[in-house]
Amino acid sequence: MVMKKSFLWVIRFYRRTRRHSIQLFYSYKYYQSKRLAECCDIRCGIDYVGKKGVRFPHPIGVVIGIGVKLGNNCIIFQNTTIGTKTLFKEDYPVIGENVIIGANSIIIGDIIVGDNVTIGASSLVNIDLPNNAIAIGCPAKIIGYNKKD
Repeated sequence: MVMKKSFLWVIRFYRRTRRHSIQLFYSYKYYQSKRLAECCDIRCGIDYVGKKGVRFPHPIGVVIGIGVKLGNNCIIFQNTTIGTKTLFKEDYPVIGENVIIGANSIIIGDIIVGDNVTIGASSLVNIDLPNNAIAIGCPAKIIGYNKKD
């Protein structure tokens, strides 16, 4: 008889926590999407960014221009600006796949950032970056290359 009571307790506990964790998960997803919409200025569209698998670990102060082309699976940290140099020319950057952009970085102008590039924090990127490059500084300089898989 003791086994049956403990077994029933385990089932009740599982059902209650499972229901609660699912509700927490969906409320967290809603909170993150609302936070992203309120704290960022993404002109290329949140649906476009979501389809590309772009992640924002800390979505505060991110500005992405309307003509920016993002690759798949990019990671963009807080206070990052990606856009054009001037108001009158539409020269937006093209970001490759699997790019990591550090906090407080600025990527401006008609440049191409290759695949698997890592851009360090507080970098100003106004030059083209080849595939697998690691760039830091203001203005950004290539300091090395990621290992190819």
